[in-house]
Amino acid sequence: MHLINFSSRGWESWDLDRQPLIRDRMPIIVDDDLRFEDAPGVPRPAMVGNHYLRELPLNGGLRQCGHGGTPRARCASG
Repeated sequence: MHLINFSSRGWESWDLDRQPLIRDRMPIIVDDDLRFEDAPGVPRPAMVGNHYLRELPLNGGLRQCGHGGTPRARCASG
C-alpha cells in the first residue's frame, strides 16, 4: 500500500469531461496492484481506509453528528 496526496494537476490529459471533485492534497491509499475489490462487493482494506480518510473534516476539528452538534468522537454510533 502507498499513501499519496491527490493532485489534480494535469487532469485535462486524463480523458475526463471535467475536473475531479477530489480536493487537492487529499490523502489517498493505493494498493500496489491498483485493485479496488478482492471479489465483487468485497472491498480491499485500502478502500476501507479511503472511506475513513474521506470522512475526516477539512479543518482538523471534530466532525459534528446528530442534531445536537455532538462531536463525532463522542457519538455513540460512530
